[in-house]
Amino acid sequence: MDLDMKCQTCLHKRGSTYYFRRRIPEELRSFFGGKTEIFFSLRTKDVRIAASKVKEHAVQCDREFEQYREQMKQACGTQIQAQRKAIGDDFIQHLCERWKFCSLTGDDWYRQQGLSDDEYDDLVQRRAEAEQTLKADLARGQVNNIVPGLQQFLMLEGIDLVPNEEKFRQLAYAFLKVVIETTQLQRERDQGNIVHNPEPVDVLNSESVSDGRNDDLNHLFKKWKTLVPERPKKTIRDVKLAVTDFQKVVGKSALQSLSRTDFIAYRDHLIAQGQYKPKTISKKLNHLHAVLEIAVDEELLLKNPVSKIKVPQPKVKKLSRVSFEIKDLKQIFSSEFYADGVRPIGGAGEAAVWMAVLALFTGARREELAQLRMQDIRKDPEYGGYLVIIDEGELNVKTENSRRRIPLHPELIRMGFTRYVTEIEQAGHNWLFPKLKVDCDGKRSGNWGKWWLRALRKNMGIADSRKVFHSFRHTFKDACREAGLREEIEDALLGHSGSGSVGRHYGNRHALKYLRDAIDQIQFEGINFPIIVPE
Repeated sequence: MDLDMKCQTCLHKRGSTYYFRRRIPEELRSFFGGKTEIFFSLRTKDVRIAASKVKEHAVQCDREFEQYREQMKQACGTQIQAQRKAIGDDFIQHLCERWKFCSLTGDDWYRQQGLSDDEYDDLVQRRAEAEQTLKADLARGQVNNIVPGLQQFLMLEGIDLVPNEEKFRQLAYAFLKVVIETTQLQRERDQGNIVHNPEPVDVLNSESVSDGRNDDLNHLFKKWKTLVPERPKKTIRDVKLAVTDFQKVVGKSALQSLSRTDFIAYRDHLIAQGQYKPKTISKKLNHLHAVLEIAVDEELLLKNPVSKIKVPQPKVKKLSRVSFEIKDLKQIFSSEFYADGVRPIGGAGEAAVWMAVLALFTGARREELAQLRMQDIRKDPEYGGYLVIIDEGELNVKTENSRRRIPLHPELIRMGFTRYVTEIEQAGHNWLFPKLKVDCDGKRSGNWGKWWLRALRKNMGIADSRKVFHSFRHTFKDACREAGLREEIEDALLGHSGSGSVGRHYGNRHALKYLRDAIDQIQFEGINFPIIVPE
């Protein structure tokens, strides 16, 4: 059908007003809330204007349909044979998350192409109508309208469900809710609000119906996950993605069919893609190695096939992170956040200013500072105030040696840190930075870190990609060396593996004296640090 004929079929008249009407292909209806057609007013009674407008909208529809088809094609990947799946709770969750990922990334791509005023108005109108229809179905518990889209999505994902009428209805109901949720997020974007794309989710390797085998990679991953219940969420997700990615590339999962050459082929595939740094490729292989160790422990394998697989390194490694220079520190601490008291929402209140100051004068990691509680700010009657970095309850540290005490630098006190602590304590807060919120990985500094990096580039004018929040830790380490501190003292302050020597030589009680003396020697010459909380 040529464009003119297609446009004629899309042009309809009600009374004296012309309308655009276009049938939605069945396989794409779930993207439109289960609607069967696109129907809206062209806002004109002039047939010539209507004919011109209908051509524009027909082209837009073709473009949008093609975008959704491409999105679903990518979701399908290279899967050829459908994988049989049971409808368990994890599968339902993963499928819904997969839909959300596909829809939002597709929507993001569509907007990147640019929208005309008419395209934008039509998009907003259709989205509002779709949400209204979907919510009406949800209110009545009616899932029939969403089922065709769900079935099409399952087919393109390469999934063949084990028949279970009750579970399928549960899946359809959850799918209806996530389509509504996704539509609402897209409407947020319609208002110009920032909605980030979620992390990619793989469904094919979640809760597969096995044939009774307990020696495939998916089983090993689940066992690895349960062996240490306190594993960070991000670590679990990264390992799962490595396992999933490996299976997609190699095309097999059972241990008996895997060999060392498969993992070498996976490494070569990652190198050939050219989008991963050697360090990232090594990390993915290390994740696979950790999972395969379960098979070695259970005597399913004699040795780990991933052991000692080398990743070619550049002759001269590029510095991924570097210290801040004095001029950088001047730019940071004279920015609007310090000079004018600006406190953006993303900065989480006073965390916007104190996190950087604390990092510079303590060398602590971002998450270590974010998870400080009021009880972790202590005072010794002889050696003054200090921070306690510890793992208790919901708190975590990177390594065993990360548990430590760090005396407060005199400059911190001059800037008003102890006065800030008093204010937070009087307000009845438990956390030093109460406005920090835990992200999906359980990190209190995750979302804040993204805000701070944007502020570093945009508001503080530091464009060097090697300079990030962790650069404060490098800067502190440089300052320790410039102050002539002994290595064991430096390790004790930074939480490195050599820190035990301070306790062995001086005892825990008296170690604080030497740490206090060391902190007092650290200087950053040429910088006028602002008073954040005045007397």
